[in-house]
Amino acid sequence: MPAENLTKRQKAIVRNADWFSAHQHESGPIDLPADEFYGRHGDATLNGHSATVRMMAWTLTGEAAYRQSAEATLDWLVAHQDTDGGWKQHSSFTLDGAQCVFEGLNAYQTLTGDRRYEGALIRAARRMVRGTLSSDGRLLVPELIEVGEYAFLALLAWKATGEDEFYAAAQRIVEHLTENFDPTQDIGGLLIRLTSGPAS
Repeated sequence: MPAENLTKRQKAIVRNADWFSAHQHESGPIDLPADEFYGRHGDATLNGHSATVRMMAWTLTGEAAYRQSAEATLDWLVAHQDTDGGWKQHSSFTLDGAQCVFEGLNAYQTLTGDRRYEGALIRAARRMVRGTLSSDGRLLVPELIEVGEYAFLALLAWKATGEDEFYAAAQRIVEHLTENFDPTQDIGGLLIRLTSGPAS
């Protein structure tokens, strides 16, 4: 789509993609120092999110450079995925950054139909689920915002792979949210209830 036909928000996505591409190391990852959110230099979580942005820019503009840039980052991420399915040596974020990298891998597969990264996508999704739910279904992550996000990402994993384990995980996470919902409490009260485990 010609740039003049893009909406204001779409142009912002493209500008963001350009910024990421300008900070890309020749080996693939986005080469930025750690900050208060991304705790490591070139954090895997940042790279996962940035791949999504560049794939969105590719769909908006049709310019191959955005897809190629995202592929270089995803190739680097796949090469550095650990045996647990996360990026423990390359991320200081929760779940070893698996949820954020899954987002980028899923965006690529969904938007292109290319399944080259599906193995890494499944490993990342399983790492996310293992870090969110115990083997007997208890909730391991107390932060409400994150828990809701992981339910959504688990559903995306189910949609991308057809694996029922991801649907079941999403369903259990939502059950935790509804079981612990108390309309008389503010968000802080709900967070406190979640930290003590599922409702009896």
